[in-house]
Amino acid sequence: MQKRLIVLLISIMLLTMTACGNKSLESANEAIAEQTDVEDEPKADLTEDNGESNEQEIITFSDGELRWKLPEQFEELEDEEGIYVHKSYPKDISTVSYIILENDSSFTDITKEEFQSMLEDDIYDTYGDEVDVIVNKYEKGKLNDRNTLRIDFEFQFKGTDYEQIEIIIFNGDETHIINYMQEKGGKWSEEFEKSISSMSFAQ
Repeated sequence: MQKRLIVLLISIMLLTMTACGNKSLESANEAIAEQTDVEDEPKADLTEDNGESNEQEIITFSDGELRWKLPEQFEELEDEEGIYVHKSYPKDISTVSYIILENDSSFTDITKEEFQSMLEDDIYDTYGDEVDVIVNKYEKGKLNDRNTLRIDFEFQFKGTDYEQIEIIIFNGDETHIINYMQEKGGKWSEEFEKSISSMSFAQ
């Protein structure tokens, strides 16, 4: 499995955030589908927003035994499985994505410089835009004895500054990748961290 698949996911999110173009997003999804199998995940229902302060239903995921909570007020983008947006989208363009890649090699050996170069090259190849990626955190770790990689980075794209957290978890013959993206200085950093800290594998 090619490591470039990891940064292809970022292209999908950028298409969601900047263009809101269904055809472009569909094409990006098809590009990934040609290279890997994505596990289906259950679509959870959110409580209806009726203007009252109702407590949101807790949403968890169990694909590949990974369980985690979606940030509050985020819901699955219609007809785009694995991509989640704030319920006020497109007014708020913050995005979360979740994908499982079937592979038998760990992506957690990617170097900071390699990731940065791949992302810059991928955005250039896809959009023709030269960007400078700043990696603020590059942290290897463990989650229930599984190798993990957390990458916090930021970049400017088409006049907008973005910040993103990418979590990569190697689970034997599959890799789980969860991305959290918002405009730089956005208000969802705390919710993103809560979502990350909720991750665990069923024992």
